[in-house]
Amino acid sequence: MVIDALYCVVHILVVIVIICISDRLRSRGYKILVTTLCDYASQIAGGMAFLERRCFIHRDLAARNVLLADRDKVKICDFGLMRSLPSQHDHYVMPEHKKVPFAW
Repeated sequence: MVIDALYCVVHILVVIVIICISDRLRSRGYKILVTTLCDYASQIAGGMAFLERRCFIHRDLAARNVLLADRDKVKICDFGLMRSLPSQHDHYVMPEHKKVPFAW
């Protein structure tokens, strides 16, 4: 049940990132197809799944941390806040008084 809720949150976050990327590209005069945005979303979700399989948490997925490597390829970047899960754990608990990313 908790895992399903977390996957929903990740999907919503990926959609928000894609909307931000789309707005940025369109504001710069690029015409972008919905199918291309869907492909970007799939690549971002795949990158996050890759990190999850290796027991890493990115902790700062945002449009500013997605690079357009080519017209049809995006890459996740900025791993400064990434953490690895302790062995034998399937969740991460952030210690108190740690810095977290906030957009101002």
